[in-house]
Amino acid sequence: MRWPGDATGLSNRSSTSSNDPKNQYKNQNNNHYTSHQHLRTHLRGTLTVNVSVLLLSLASPDESSLKYEVEFLLQQQWYDPRLRYSNRSQYEFLNAIHHYDDIWLPDTYFIMHGDFKDPLIPVHFALRIYRNGTVNYLMRRHLILSCQGRLNIFPFDDPLCSFAIESISYEQTAITYVWKNDEGTLRKSPSLTSLNAYLIKNQTITCPIKVSWRGELSS
Repeated sequence: MRWPGDATGLSNRSSTSSNDPKNQYKNQNNNHYTSHQHLRTHLRGTLTVNVSVLLLSLASPDESSLKYEVEFLLQQQWYDPRLRYSNRSQYEFLNAIHHYDDIWLPDTYFIMHGDFKDPLIPVHFALRIYRNGTVNYLMRRHLILSCQGRLNIFPFDDPLCSFAIESISYEQTAITYVWKNDEGTLRKSPSLTSLNAYLIKNQTITCPIKVSWRGELSS
């Protein structure tokens, strides 16, 4: 795991002479990062990760199968006070995608019946750091879900496809996932594409502790 070090906010290392956000972040990122315990101490509580999902495509290439391909954007947002910076330039945020290996990211894990499909573009889509220490991480994922159907009326049934996300190593006392802005449903892209599949309805819930297959890990 990679958490930012406990050095004071990056504002002490910020460069105000460059207008290039990449260079600004590079100059501010001279502090070496240490273990995650320091950030836990600094936050004095549970780290909240706000999550939202935007559905991009839904497909069933094989009509005789209960496997469906789902492509979506997963947005995760959290607050790290030590990534705050003083920026006198015109930029509202810094593009940190080129410093992906230097920044702590939630070890979000997908619980599902199915597989991952190799993406046509890099998984790491966007990584932004705002002045107040807010981190916005956007990633594109492509899943192949093995859905549940009613075999007695297949293929005229309405299969149920589900997946869940949780932290792979942190307990709920350390990290908690919440739906951003209390969004109760998975959002569909205005340009949603579909192939032999249609989204009838969707539901998002907060998983109870008892469904976590590794104990009281955050989900």
